[in-house]
Amino acid sequence: MKKRVVFYARVSTGHEEQLSALDNQIDWYYNFIKEHKDWELVDQYIDEGITGTSDKKRKQFKRMIEDGIERREFDLIITREVSRFARNTVDALQWTRKLKAAGIGVYFVSDNIDTSDDSSDGELRLSIMATLAQDESRKTSNRVKAGLKVTRANGMILGTGNVLGYDRTGRNEFVINPVQAETVRRIFELYLDGYGVKRIKTILEKEYRKTATGNDRWQITSISRALSNPMYMGYQYQQQSVSDGYLTQKRVKKDKGEYILVKAKHEPIVSEAVYRKAQELKNERLTWDVNERSIGRKEVKDIWAKKLVCACGSSYKSYNWRNDTYGYTCNNQVTNGKKSKREAQGLPSEWNCDLVSVCDWKLEMMMWRIIKQTWTSGKEDIEQAFEIIKECYKEEKTENVEVIKALRLKKEKLVKRIDNLIEMRADGEISKEEYTKKKQDCEKQIKQIEGDLERHEKKSGIGENTEDVLVKIKNTMDQMIDFTSGIIDHDILDKLITRIVHIDNYEYDIYFVLWRSRMD
Repeated sequence: MKKRVVFYARVSTGHEEQLSALDNQIDWYYNFIKEHKDWELVDQYIDEGITGTSDKKRKQFKRMIEDGIERREFDLIITREVSRFARNTVDALQWTRKLKAAGIGVYFVSDNIDTSDDSSDGELRLSIMATLAQDESRKTSNRVKAGLKVTRANGMILGTGNVLGYDRTGRNEFVINPVQAETVRRIFELYLDGYGVKRIKTILEKEYRKTATGNDRWQITSISRALSNPMYMGYQYQQQSVSDGYLTQKRVKKDKGEYILVKAKHEPIVSEAVYRKAQELKNERLTWDVNERSIGRKEVKDIWAKKLVCACGSSYKSYNWRNDTYGYTCNNQVTNGKKSKREAQGLPSEWNCDLVSVCDWKLEMMMWRIIKQTWTSGKEDIEQAFEIIKECYKEEKTENVEVIKALRLKKEKLVKRIDNLIEMRADGEISKEEYTKKKQDCEKQIKQIEGDLERHEKKSGIGENTEDVLVKIKNTMDQMIDFTSGIIDHDILDKLITRIVHIDNYEYDIYFVLWRSRMD
């Protein structure tokens, strides 16, 4: 009766040359088994592109063990060498012993070790060979780490996934995709304008913008990841996860504070200032739950709820005082009760307060008087700011004109393409289905370009005289520091005040932003 034989082969990477070598291995196994007339090949197990340091990742290896130990489908495993079977001493000895207990031997051809031969010193030699293979794995791991360090020093981008805004031109090489890059800029623009990721998703789909994979439907997580991807400012996060050791090779995710931020060589899509402003805004919009997980938080629009802080450390909550008047009260009081009430009930009250609520018109009047007396250089500051805006406006308008020209040219080409498609359909050169699909694709692109044109034309003030626009800006700025109305512009107030601390009934500490000129 012939001995039932299987063979196990593995290559350690997915490189094309390695997979080609695998074909040669398989041919070698077939020829080797044919030379033994008392052997019968019943199955083969091949793992492609898998590391050998741990048996946990090798599906075919695991199937072979199950077929042998549990189902007894063969008597002998043929494999070239110990390093192909396992590079971990513990795994090598563990599995050969389990297989031997089930009546199954392992024959390592190159090492001339047959575990089914009780008369030989096979296990001792196997232990030595597996130890040598394990040491080689350790050295390989060290070489890989050293290579990654050099890669970081050279500013090379790691990873193979699709990145919105870029086309991959070679290994670790990226160039800007103009259409997708415009979408990336649009995402950052909307976010800095105060839109949340859900709203941005809706806007992108209405503008027929496509994802990195060409889909029309956007995922909220994709937009959120794009806003946090430093690649758009010319950097990349590396070592976001690390191996817990060369034997187990389990990936362990690191805390974001431990990531390595590497300056890369690719062209950025947004400026570093824009990216970092988006991160600041993201952090402002996040809060933490009891399990220290980050969760979204709505941006506070109400200037008083945003700036007021109670002496007990709590924020303030707004409510309808009467008619069109709003009141503000300590949020801690609303949630946990007043200090006096808690004391009467015998409850802890160390972190509570009895401060009275305050209405919005009193806050308006208080801040109007303080700002009017404090900000005496308001007119000069506005004049200086206007001069800066005037220069920037003219520069931005020039840049936008160039962008508008490019977008209009792109739209003309797409319109011509639709005309060509109509002619091709009329001449029978393309099918109705192909015509419909290509025409719809062109129309979607035109719709997106029209949206971009509208935004850039609005920025450039197309149809408006530059001087008229600047006069409107100047009038608006003058109104912002006009104290005759008795009300301070809330945008100005937001920039001037960091917080208003309610320290006692009818008594407040007001903290101003202080600017100091840079000393060279």
